[in-house]
Amino acid sequence: MIITCVLIDLYIYILTNLFSFNYQPSGSSQSSRKVRGGAKILDGNVKLNLDAFKPNGAPTHPDANAKTFVRQCGVVVRDGVPITMQEWIQPNNPIPGVNYVDTRIKDALWRDLMEHFILPDSLSERQRNKVKEFALHKMADAFQTWKKRLWTEYNARGQKAPEFIGIYEKVRNHYDAFIEYKTSGAAKEKSAKNQINAKKKSITIN
Repeated sequence: MIITCVLIDLYIYILTNLFSFNYQPSGSSQSSRKVRGGAKILDGNVKLNLDAFKPNGAPTHPDANAKTFVRQCGVVVRDGVPITMQEWIQPNNPIPGVNYVDTRIKDALWRDLMEHFILPDSLSERQRNKVKEFALHKMADAFQTWKKRLWTEYNARGQKAPEFIGIYEKVRNHYDAFIEYKTSGAAKEKSAKNQINAKKKSITIN
């Protein structure tokens, strides 16, 4: 029993470091407030310049600020979207009973993110939209990673909820509903389909 508890604690520690949203803001004397296992969104007076971008909208310079931009995408979506939201992209024919992150929420996330970053005045509207598309793509990835982390940790703890402090504080009100969905037949069916599709993609690539 003691060995099992030690192994579970070790497993949770590895997961926490593997999927950590930790970051240290660069390019500014101000920093965000550190919390257990993660970080808050940048302080309101922090403004970081982004001066160069790839064709897909990914910022590249200054390098430190570009990395902070990507990390902040994860912080913003983690703090701003309830974990009960099941899908990031809504198809033309939404599935009954499935909830999606709508455009208004995504626009709000983008505005919150850009409270702390400054784009060049010379950037065209098309280029600005590319930066936004890149940011939303990173948010989508981070949101899925966050939910996977919560589910994995739940099982590693022996199907117990976390202590709702630090980065877990904002999931308190949605946690029970999140677990209820993850243990539902619909979620298990979706997971099985995703595994089949992943295998098909792997075969196609190989």
